[in-house]
Amino acid sequence: MSKGQAATELIVILAVVLALLGAALFFYSDINNSFSQQFQINKAKIVVADLSSAAQSVYQQGEEARTRVLVSFPSEAKAINFSDESISLELNSGRKAYRYLGLPLTGTLSLSPGEHWVFVESTANGVSFNEEISFFSTLKSFNSLYLINSGSDVSDGSSRALTPAELTYLSADDSSLITTDDYWPKNNLGYDENKYLEFIFDPQLTAENITQVLLYHTYQITASKEIAAKFELWNGSSWINQSLTVPSVKDTDHAQVLNLTSMINSVNSLNEFKLRFLAYVVPNFNLKTRHDYLALNVTYEQ
Repeated sequence: MSKGQAATELIVILAVVLALLGAALFFYSDINNSFSQQFQINKAKIVVADLSSAAQSVYQQGEEARTRVLVSFPSEAKAINFSDESISLELNSGRKAYRYLGLPLTGTLSLSPGEHWVFVESTANGVSFNEEISFFSTLKSFNSLYLINSGSDVSDGSSRALTPAELTYLSADDSSLITTDDYWPKNNLGYDENKYLEFIFDPQLTAENITQVLLYHTYQITASKEIAAKFELWNGSSWINQSLTVPSVKDTDHAQVLNLTSMINSVNSLNEFKLRFLAYVVPNFNLKTRHDYLALNVTYEQ
């Protein structure tokens, strides 16, 4: 082989290596960018969910009810709008986190990245949002939203810890859901107490008095078949059964708000609170459930 030929082959090999390296770097950059965008939209969805829950809480309490909620805006936040009875948080990428509440909303918030206290008030004209501390000077009632901190899927009889991604899916009412590992008992055999989903909140709240506890739950079924479902609620001393309304059409969100104030009426019972979801299928049919959103909305006095 001549020196000229060897040099040419070396140049060709180096060119191929550089081309492969460039393709790999482009692929990595694309994956990294996609992950970053998903992180930003997930963070935006949590902000919208927190503001929505606070708005619904004060609206239910009536005019002049007030609360505050701590939110952390994503670094790519571009605009937040309270209009058409909904909350919309837009990112620089053009993606939006959106929630329709069905009640009049007004407000203006700064969008600097990081944590902000947002003050929420029920008025004669609906619900308003602002960041003025003077608004809060006479406020003694607080509101906090708690999401799932940990959990496990025991639907097949063996315990598997929920992954960080699954916990994120449960933090926002959107199209990201978790599906049970196994089918629920069927043929109208009733609940199997050894098969369930367990969710733990771990609020670690310090307060003088609990005045209201609301549990938000959204889930689906994988087949349009009749089921029964319940929560088993742990209040620190005993399990309490709570029957649930159930979806009738597959792959369709079924949302329910439970008032747990009579069951969780102390700071200790709240901090030790956890729940289990159980279900069974009436006909002889294989069916799983998909879970979208679980959150505790707690109003308390400090």
